[in-house]
Amino acid sequence: GGRLSISRNGAGVLRGLVVWISPADPETLRGLVLEIAWDGNPFPSVRTPLGDFFGTGADDRRFRALPFGMTDQGYYCWFPMPFEKGMVFTLRNDLAKPVKVERLRLALRPLAGLPSNAARFHASWRRETDIPDRKDFRVLAARGRGKFLGCNLVMQSNPRAEGIYFLEGDEKLYVDGENWPSRYLGTGTEDYFNGAYFWNAVRFEHGPVSGLTFLDWGIRRVCAYRVHFPDDVSFKKDFVMDIEHGPMSDHPSDYDGTAWWYQLPATEAPPLPPLEGRLPRTIVPPPLRPPESIALDPAPRAERGEVRSLSWKEVSPLFTGGKVHLLLGRGSYWWGFHVPAREKYSLSLQFARGPGGTTVRAFLNEPGGPARGFSTRASSILPGWTQDLGEVLLSPGFHRIALETPPGFAGRILWTGLAVRPTSPMVDRWFLLGPFPNAGHSGFDKDFGPEKSPEGKVDLQAHAVGLGGRKTTWKKWKGARVDLGGALGGGDWRLAYGYARIRAARDFRTVLFVGKDDGIKVWLNGKLLLSRNTWSHGTSDRLAAPALFRKGGNHLLIKCANHFGGWNFCIRPADPGGVLSW
Repeated sequence: GGRLSISRNGAGVLRGLVVWISPADPETLRGLVLEIAWDGNPFPSVRTPLGDFFGTGADDRRFRALPFGMTDQGYYCWFPMPFEKGMVFTLRNDLAKPVKVERLRLALRPLAGLPSNAARFHASWRRETDIPDRKDFRVLAARGRGKFLGCNLVMQSNPRAEGIYFLEGDEKLYVDGENWPSRYLGTGTEDYFNGAYFWNAVRFEHGPVSGLTFLDWGIRRVCAYRVHFPDDVSFKKDFVMDIEHGPMSDHPSDYDGTAWWYQLPATEAPPLPPLEGRLPRTIVPPPLRPPESIALDPAPRAERGEVRSLSWKEVSPLFTGGKVHLLLGRGSYWWGFHVPAREKYSLSLQFARGPGGTTVRAFLNEPGGPARGFSTRASSILPGWTQDLGEVLLSPGFHRIALETPPGFAGRILWTGLAVRPTSPMVDRWFLLGPFPNAGHSGFDKDFGPEKSPEGKVDLQAHAVGLGGRKTTWKKWKGARVDLGGALGGGDWRLAYGYARIRAARDFRTVLFVGKDDGIKVWLNGKLLLSRNTWSHGTSDRLAAPALFRKGGNHLLIKCANHFGGWNFCIRPADPGGVLSW
């Protein structure tokens, strides 16, 4: 709630500053505000959250650039900042907790006067969440005469989007009223920051005038800076910098931007939103869930204690995403699921460790059996922490994972996910035939030859007329995930067949776990087990089809249709005893 100010009268230049604070956490780096006013003006021309001014957004990171950086000795800035009639430097604390300033140094040089064309240093900060489609993010809009120095951007997909494809967006620099940006390079965001291809091809971190200080595909956030020392952008009347979020500003995104520039006359930096509107919101990792073939109850339940299901925003302003289940106080809690087949399943639990956590014990089905103990306690909230419970043989039907908290516990457990996955090997020896035409789903119910085979026994010497009237023959494939695009050629609206011979040591009733991308039909010994013509990602084990293998040889036939994008399938028979072979 307080502020620290340093003022000087007369002409001079602020040659540099060093700041070191404690604690240097994201909340503090956005809660402290740095402001500088020049020449007796009643307004600051520099106004940004502290962490963003030094080039990294809201995180404490170690990096060195020429004009600014963060080291173990402090956060530094060497931009020269001239003034004619004095300056006022202010550090303001908008938090409801104290922050210790460990070190604060200002390098000031008095001068007899300034040239009339000496521009004043400016810095501003903007945030826009859930930026509308076809609207670019505005980094800076300045009016006057000056030079644009550069920017630091914190870019993040919002919860409606996957990946970091906002980096396909291009920068747009408009000078002196241009209707079309004169600097519209058009090769992608990472290229503006002197990186390339999501910064993947070469290990690229930070350099003298540009760099990457943060990239995390999991939380879908990128932080990068660029300073235009060798190529500053001069303007006489006004300057605007926009940047696209995605190829056509079409990737749902949240952006924070800090801009640095020189300008005459000095103007007021835009106001900052309240603290709540400045705090970084980290997208929590997606909750662990079993595949669709395994039914999971919507939420945990309590036998003793209390369960509350809240959004992440209700739990902490620093996170955004889906639901989190709060287990409150001493008690016994369980989360139920249903498996379709006798099988060995891997079990994993997902929590957010944090203050108020404790040591808990996890049981399969009922307390009193084998237990696994672990701690959910941490000094700050850490989403996405997983605890593996190993593999266990389960019979078909309902099961549950039970948790017990210790006597006297009065805190909370943040339980976010439960994963149950079959572990038997997938069929990995196939013969493939195709591709065949499937425009507008016209081929999904059409027999191109293999479906006529008596009892599903396919003639591997036979050929068929495929896409474009071309002859196609059966070819071998080795691998659990059958990549039809890689094996037969990619493309939309096509389909293909997969065939596998499977031996059973005895008559064996089980379930086939099926992954598909996109439409699929499954036959066993000529009997249709599954038909689903819907678009989907190629997630394994998402469907379950009951199957009866007879002793001896069996014939498994797959028909997989591609609507668009990826094209693959995978089949896993539930077989904990090793009855089947191929």
